[in-house]
Amino acid sequence: MNFKKIISLNKIKIQRGYTYISAFGIPFLVARELEKIFPKLHWAFLFLAAVIGIWVVGHIDFKKGFYGNELEYSFLKNPEWIKKMEEIQRERDDGKPKY
Repeated sequence: MNFKKIISLNKIKIQRGYTYISAFGIPFLVARELEKIFPKLHWAFLFLAAVIGIWVVGHIDFKKGFYGNELEYSFLKNPEWIKKMEEIQRERDDGKPKY
């Protein structure tokens, strides 16, 4: 297997894993700190509120596409990305496998 492909795939796996952990880890840390400020509110309630808040922001972004447009722009306007995609397309058109 191609060494570059192994590194690339594992980088994506690490990024995705970090995203899932941070999606629950950050609200947990915030909830524990807010519990010190609001001692009458249980941290589990604050955690649930934080997770719901994050989901709502993500849902709005998913429907409206604010961040998606930013990502699309960064890919479409990045000269190195365009060059690489054109190279991959040429190799596909020539019938040669990339990997």
